[in-house]
Amino acid sequence: MKFSTVKKYRRRHKLLGALLIRNPVLVLGLDLPFVIAAATSLKNAAAMAIQIFIIHTGTMLVGRVTCTKLHRWQAIVANVAAATFMMMVAQVLVVALFRGISNSLGMYLYLMAVNAMTVFQSSALPKNAKIWPVFTGALSNALGFALVVGVVALIREYFAFGSLWGISLPVLIKLPALAIPFAGFMLMGFLLAFTRFLNKRLLALSLLETARKEARYTRIHVDSVETIDL
Repeated sequence: MKFSTVKKYRRRHKLLGALLIRNPVLVLGLDLPFVIAAATSLKNAAAMAIQIFIIHTGTMLVGRVTCTKLHRWQAIVANVAAATFMMMVAQVLVVALFRGISNSLGMYLYLMAVNAMTVFQSSALPKNAKIWPVFTGALSNALGFALVVGVVALIREYFAFGSLWGISLPVLIKLPALAIPFAGFMLMGFLLAFTRFLNKRLLALSLLETARKEARYTRIHVDSVETIDL
């Protein structure tokens, strides 16, 4: 396998890679408790996605500054303090948008301040990190989390409660057990397996396309040489 082919494949599927293949929730298992335990409805998922967006992007930008000005342990403390402040700002917005969300999410609203994705990545920033890649990386991480939590919440709310966004809908098979955390573990396992299959499938298609182009170029080259010889 040529390294240039892999790089070309990654550039072509950059958005898909950011959302699935390099998704920190699916690849590193970060922030799984929020997905497994709290993602039981689309409203919960939307509230957590908004919180992660504000907390993660804000803290990563703060981390870009602290990684150059402070020692590692001081930067971690400063980043957690920044994440806590971002959490309080996000909580005001989420509570205003979603009535009763505090009763639904409970402690998870506050635990977002120390979510593993933000703490881990903000403390691992190199001193020469550029602001724009840090911001775009944080944005893709937040979108990846929103995708995972949204898919899991949609499946669980529909099949466990027979509703979407609190609106009752007809459902052929109702499975109340999907609301328990163990069902979240199972759904995450299936989602992870699907992501790996999709990654391998897309890479195989990219390699096949490259092989076809190389074979076409070789045939054209051989035909041109034979024409010159004649």
